[in-house]
Amino acid sequence: MDCVTPRTMNPYTAHLQSLLPPGRGDDIVLAEFVAGWDRVEAFVIRVFRANIADGADASEWDELRRALAARYAAFADTLAVYWPHALVAGERCTADPFRAVLDVATASSLVANRTAMQTLPAARETLNRWLVVLADDAVDPPVTPPAAPPAPARPTSEGTSTGPAA
Repeated sequence: MDCVTPRTMNPYTAHLQSLLPPGRGDDIVLAEFVAGWDRVEAFVIRVFRANIADGADASEWDELRRALAARYAAFADTLAVYWPHALVAGERCTADPFRAVLDVATASSLVANRTAMQTLPAARETLNRWLVVLADDAVDPPVTPPAAPPAPARPTSEGTSTGPAA
């Protein structure tokens, strides 16, 4: 798959990727998945707007689906945490938006496919929510709260301690 340039990538997603820490921001599998989703999204929009899909589109869709489906498998479980919070046509997602788009069998099935168009923002929101979490972890890594300090000793009538004060 060709590299997605900043001009073709969703600008907010590109910004979030730029905030990822070394070892995550340069993770080739993650970068290829995000770039692949950008291409799928652009293709769906182009075919929907053109209201036609020709033989070249059919071949391109088959290639895009095949390549992204293989990459998506590595992230499906992680993204499943986020997509139920996204909206499709104003309603909470009840199904995986990435799968919903990738399961469209043919490019011609995207012509006038309003459902696919309404599903794209939910997938993008899901992807961005995940990248925000990854970026936040890089800036402010999760920290285990410090243990509470031990309670002061409780004096007894003999002036000795019996342990923590109640």
